[in-house]
Amino acid sequence: NGSLDVPPTLQALLAARIDRLGESDRAVIERASIEGRSFHRGAVVELLDEGARARVAGCLLSLARKEFIQPDASLFAGDDGFRFGHILIRDAAYEAVPKQLRAELHERFAIWLARMVGERETAYEEILGYHLEQAHRYQVELGRGGQARRLAEEASRRLGSAGTRALGRADLPAAINLLTRATGLLPLDDLRRVDLLPELGIALIEAGELAKAETTLQQAEELSRGTGNEMARWRALIARLGLRIWTGTVASEEMIAEAEAAVAVFT
Repeated sequence: NGSLDVPPTLQALLAARIDRLGESDRAVIERASIEGRSFHRGAVVELLDEGARARVAGCLLSLARKEFIQPDASLFAGDDGFRFGHILIRDAAYEAVPKQLRAELHERFAIWLARMVGERETAYEEILGYHLEQAHRYQVELGRGGQARRLAEEASRRLGSAGTRALGRADLPAAINLLTRATGLLPLDDLRRVDLLPELGIALIEAGELAKAETTLQQAEELSRGTGNEMARWRALIARLGLRIWTGTVASEEMIAEAEAAVAVFT
């Protein structure tokens, strides 16, 4: 939704239409908005209180008749897929959800999705990371530090894993985006950043963002000192060596010496 300039009158009209819905329909459309423009009946059921779950099928039919939503393909066998009639309807429904509830629902959705995808979880890590990241964001805004820290660690783990895989397939924009978000979720002195920063530095080098790469790799080296994580430290050192080769600031003798030292460590 970031760059879309929506007239305030249209936003107000959509918000008013949603506000006029019955309590059950409104609860369903708000929970549907958590998943995104496309959503699943099973997710809506999971995000509702137990007493409201039996009314979901009727509410979805009612919302379809009023043209808020329409049927769509489902990613999961035995579930039904739906789609908001327009992204602005989804956004209006999402804006109606209080921040505290948004935080809870994003986390609950991530738990539901992880259960649904099972052994295919790796392929969904970016989505799982996004929802945990959103839950973290709202917990921070609400001043709930303990909950926020736990969510930040889990979101970072998911996004970092997805970012590393994106780097492996040479999808540099995705790798930089995911690894930047993963490292940004953790405190500057968090040792979990040691494994992520060298990967981010490498992605930045390959994308030609050399100044950012230098800063990132310096951070990686500084953080890795004294941690005992020699693999991460040498990963950062070798990445910086590659950067210096690009910029012509390393002598061949020094390059060979550092490479040989790295070979010994990695062996």
